[in-house]
Order: sequence, then C-alpha cells, then structure tokens
Amino acid sequence: MLKAIDSIHGDGSLPGVPVKTSRAKSFYGQYSFSGSRSHQIALTDIPGSHKELTLAHEIGHYLDHQGLPGPGLTSRTGGFKPLENVLDAIGKSDSIAMLKKAKVRNLHYYLKKEEEFARAYAQYVATKSEDPVLLEQLQQLQADASDYRYIQWTNEDFVPIMKSMDDMFKELGWIREG
Repeated sequence: MLKAIDSIHGDGSLPGVPVKTSRAKSFYGQYSFSGSRSHQIALTDIPGSHKELTLAHEIGHYLDHQGLPGPGLTSRTGGFKPLENVLDAIGKSDSIAMLKKAKVRNLHYYLKKEEEFARAYAQYVATKSEDPVLLEQLQQLQADASDYRYIQWTNEDFVPIMKSMDDMFKELGWIREG
C-alpha cells in the first residue's frame, strides 16, 4: 500500500511515523499525536476493516497534521489555499450533501473537515494508484446499501476533488508525473 502512495506523490522531508497493530475493537485505524508531534498510526484486524484503505485514511490524517504545508491540522485551521480548495470541492460534492441528509450514526464525526479530508485522501490514493486491493476496498464501501455509502464518493462525484488534490500536491512540489 505504501508503494501505491509513493507512486503518486512524495512528502518533502516529513518525519516518519510508526504503524502498529492494535487489539482495540472500537476503531479500524487511529492516528495519534500531541501538539505538533506525531506518535503513531494504529490499525486493527476487525473483520471488514478494509485495512489497506484504512491505512491510507490514517496517512491522510498524518499528512493533514504534519505536511500541508506544516504541522498543525490545517484542515481545521485553514491558511493553506490549496487545501482550502480541496475542502471546498469536498463540501460541494453530492456525496456530502446526501450524507448530511442520511441516517448515519455519529454524522457530526463524518462531517468533520479532517475526516472528510482523510477519506478523500484514501480515495485519491486508491483511484490515482489503481492499486487493485485499494480499489476493491473502495468499491465495497461505495456499494454499501445503507446510507454509509455516502461516506465515500462515487467515481464521477470525486473528479473535482481529485483535481483539487492534484493541484495541492503540485503546489507542495510532491506530485509524481507519469
């Protein structure tokens, strides 16, 4: 999965973050930090956890916190126009409009800017890399028969978000061409 990310973009000179397995049953994955310091990404083996896509999601949180363009959860604080453009494209998507109307437990959580960004980042990695495991996990989420299907975007709905993410990574000098 890390090869999929590496095939799409670099990360400048960000510090590494350990990835560990957790026995927790209350989450699929979790990025932990304090202040501007990253601690770890934890992943579980809960059935249906779409582990690879979850890792991409948690790396999205890490990038948001550490690299866009510097430490500080910038999806919450703003101040980096290319990221604000990504969040704007997310906010204008049909999936977010439908999610706001859906019967989804903890809706407020799914509508947090940092959660929207991390989900978009995971879908971006799956789509741009064309990694078969990531794409299969994404398609399973998109095909969910419940209102949770709106958590990820349809391929068509995702196009403007993907374009804005491409622009953001180009602005950072991280995009890999070809």
